[in-house]
Amino acid sequence: MDNIFSLVRALVQGADEKAQRTIIDSIRNLTLSLEAPEDTYGRLEAVFMELAMAKTAVDLKLFDHILEKKGPSTTSELAEKTSATPVLLGRLLRCLVALSMIKEIAEDTYEGNHITEHLTTPLGKAMAMFSIDVDAPLVLAIPGFLKENGYDDITDPKHCPL
Repeated sequence: MDNIFSLVRALVQGADEKAQRTIIDSIRNLTLSLEAPEDTYGRLEAVFMELAMAKTAVDLKLFDHILEKKGPSTTSELAEKTSATPVLLGRLLRCLVALSMIKEIAEDTYEGNHITEHLTTPLGKAMAMFSIDVDAPLVLAIPGFLKENGYDDITDPKHCPL
């Protein structure tokens, strides 16, 4: 199994940007085609959790604090740097681990990963905030708008869900 992962990593790393996107999209489609019903339900439910947790971590500068140390950070160390209580922060950190946004390397001890790094860039931080503050309310308005308008074609650009 490790050989398969190594081959795929090498294939992606050796490809140009367009080929990388094609490979990653193909892998995503493969994983979706193998999903059990419970996996689909969990994946759909997790979409909101990922956004909420990314924004919360950005608001707390949690990803920045984790990467600044350049080594493992404990919950109590991170609590001293944020406004979160240790108990709540521990729950947030465990959720971030479950969402693969950080790594737990030992009990109550965390490090960053490539996703942590992505979410400390100016664009990553902006997207975490924009997705919750702007995108989510607009996207979540679509089903209600379509239902209220009888699922009719949208022909007036001033009367649309976005």
